Amino acid sequence: MILILAVALGIAIALVSGGSLSRLATVPFKHGWLAFLAIGLQVVAVYTHSIQGMAPILFSLSYAILIGLVWINRRLAGMPIVGLGLGLNTLVTVANGGYMPVTKEAIWRAGLTHLTYELETGARILGAKDIILPHSQTNLWFLSDIIVLRGPFPTVFSIGDIILALGILLFFYGTMRRQDQAPQFGRIGSVAE
Repeated sequence: MILILAVALGIAIALVSGGSLSRLATVPFKHGWLAFLAIGLQVVAVYTHSIQGMAPILFSLSYAILIGLVWINRRLAGMPIVGLGLGLNTLVTVANGGYMPVTKEAIWRAGLTHLTYELETGARILGAKDIILPHSQTNLWFLSDIIVLRGPFPTVFSIGDIILALGILLFFYGTMRRQDQAPQFGRIGSVAE
């Protein structure tokens, strides 16, 4: 949810400040098909129950592909920040067996108990790459899904998700504006490089 909000907010801010959607078509984003491959691997891992033993491997592989894609496009606006967020999420996921840990207390506080059959240690969250682990059993707990958002769109997310969302926002903001308009946040070199 936070990533969808970052895309929408980045596009809206860019448009309000003189950006153009047509500029997105001129962004030299290389090997974008890899993003669809990575997302496809995550969808298979989340929704195909017959290969649950493979899910952690598929999640880890998808993160590796996304980090590679960010590296290839590292000179674009926001990409170094996207890479940092992805790196933090990958680190905590790999450290916890290939799943993103979340506590049952966080799930309960967010009002998301309907997304799991049970709130026991090791239970998977339906439609997500999360697994319920208590704080005491979570490696790198501070990087796991610990931030609870209540309200109309309840969710639980990580520090890595916030950084990733900021990078995505800066990508759209930086690439939709003319070169002489765009600030240099999270950018190495120019878009044309």
